[in-house]
Amino acid sequence: ELRLQAESPLPQAAVPEQAYLLRISGGRALLCASTPAALQHGLATLVQLLTLARGAPGALLLPELELQDAPDLAERGVLLDVSRDKVPTMATLRALIDRLARWKINQLQLYIEHTFAYPGHEAVWQHASPLTAAEVRQLDAYCAERHVQLVPNQNSFGHLHRWLVHEPYRQ
Repeated sequence: ELRLQAESPLPQAAVPEQAYLLRISGGRALLCASTPAALQHGLATLVQLLTLARGAPGALLLPELELQDAPDLAERGVLLDVSRDKVPTMATLRALIDRLARWKINQLQLYIEHTFAYPGHEAVWQHASPLTAAEVRQLDAYCAERHVQLVPNQNSFGHLHRWLVHEPYRQ
């Protein structure tokens, strides 16, 4: 039996925003969290435990435990360079976001040089399979549903080669 509790049994002031309590005892699991992000983190831990569970065929044997967990760092991010070689497909990016959420990563930075489809600047990105504004908005919504903040990282000045090779931008 798995019970989810939207509130923490601890006083709210004592509970960090992303903290959760997982208690497994007597064949039951209780997961308490005060925020949706904390609940997601607790579920990720429970899934990890279920993946490791060993028991008779068709049965799970979970360890009895009480776990109070909270991240040491409020922001835990990954920077992904999407300006080298092939730009990841939307399906690949969604799969990565799902994996990052399971790892309790809450920030994804997309490092972009010439791989964003700026309207009116097709010469820069036409051979780069760029991300469009609509796709970035879709990724942002997908991230938000998983409590991951999408942070666009548009490089400039030091990495403008793909812009400056075109006559209109050389000046």
